[in-house]
Amino acid sequence: MSPLAERNRVRAEAARRNRETLGDPEFGPWLAQASILVIDDEPGMRNFLVRTLGPRCKRIEEAVDTEEASRKLDANYFDVVILDNIMPGRNGVDWLSEQRTIGFFADAILITAYADLETAIRALRAGAVDFLLKPFRSNQVLNAVRVASIASGCNVRTRCCATNCARAAPAPPCATTWPMCR
Repeated sequence: MSPLAERNRVRAEAARRNRETLGDPEFGPWLAQASILVIDDEPGMRNFLVRTLGPRCKRIEEAVDTEEASRKLDANYFDVVILDNIMPGRNGVDWLSEQRTIGFFADAILITAYADLETAIRALRAGAVDFLLKPFRSNQVLNAVRVASIASGCNVRTRCCATNCARAAPAPPCATTWPMCR
């Protein structure tokens, strides 16, 4: 291997390790540690979200409908769920509301092409932390996930203490050490 190729390989490896440690410089370490579930019936939207978020987060999975999403939630923990509202079979707000009643604590971001004030209010009451109107840009969804993952990290201790959750250890740092929570 030539010295130039070796230098480029070493730089690329150092950049990869830096991204793993610090996360995306623009969106911080929280996004790099997030596990995300994308629920949308449109393959193009799922592909856009996976391609946008995948390189920046720890794990991303996708579900075509709420039944598949429920199965994935039973098998895995996700920090953030990105959920389409209008899907065949069941709408996202009703599914989210049902999931909250059975103990679903991940932060949810609702996305929809058909929005009105009543839908936004219902989504927030059901527990959505953000509401994005399609079409949206990649930076909009990245910021929504960043804010949700920061909020998720800050609320883990509160949620676990409130429900006497056995998974409370190790607890995240207190809110005063999280820059976005001050």
